[in-house]
Amino acid sequence: MILRITNKCTMGCSHCFIDNASPTGSHMDESTFIECLCFAKKCQAKSLIISGGEPFEHPKLFDFLRLAMNAGFPAIIVATNGTFASNENLYNQATNPEFNNVMFQVTNDSRFYPQNVNSIKSKFEGKKWFFIQRIQKIHRCNRTEKNKIITDPPTSTCCNIRSIFNEVKKLDVAIQILENVLQKFCKPSINTDGSIAVGEKDTCFKIGHVSDDIERIEAMLHAMQCDNCNISIQESRRYHAK
Repeated sequence: MILRITNKCTMGCSHCFIDNASPTGSHMDESTFIECLCFAKKCQAKSLIISGGEPFEHPKLFDFLRLAMNAGFPAIIVATNGTFASNENLYNQATNPEFNNVMFQVTNDSRFYPQNVNSIKSKFEGKKWFFIQRIQKIHRCNRTEKNKIITDPPTSTCCNIRSIFNEVKKLDVAIQILENVLQKFCKPSINTDGSIAVGEKDTCFKIGHVSDDIERIEAMLHAMQCDNCNISIQESRRYHAK
């Protein structure tokens, strides 16, 4: 499950599917983050991906990580562009033994990221770092269209969770299948205001808020009809089946 704790990011990557990520983006407040943790527990999610925007832009990132650790989530991953590591204070906090059980996924593909981290790449060595230098799958989105970037064959980012939920009818069971069977940890995603999206894009269909009853959220997911991607779930299934 993705918790998008901020929309603030100064990078402006040409491929990014978070349209509202910007240098003036807003942050998730602590009360909403706690609600997110409660929602994730209700869904029996085992993995949390703390994302953005750039999560290191959030002034309470490390407080949020402590809350997530104290809540007992087995896997906590921070998805970052890595530029924070040039700030010794932030880097020292991230490498503090207190956060030894937190993994940091650093993605910095020079094709799309205007600021690379090659000069400080040696800082991302060790078991708590996972460095991605080349993104394998580029989703079609507003920025890729604007920047004329070639994307992968069009596929809906919500295909898996919708397909599984339509079979099992329970959100917690669908999330467990995604995590344990398919090894997919990015659905659903929660925006800075606590709204729940079935896909990873900030334009994806919202099925409720983390404060809503699970039954209400499941009813919204069951009834959802969305063509934001202009891709049917049937098209996505055919692509994933290849």
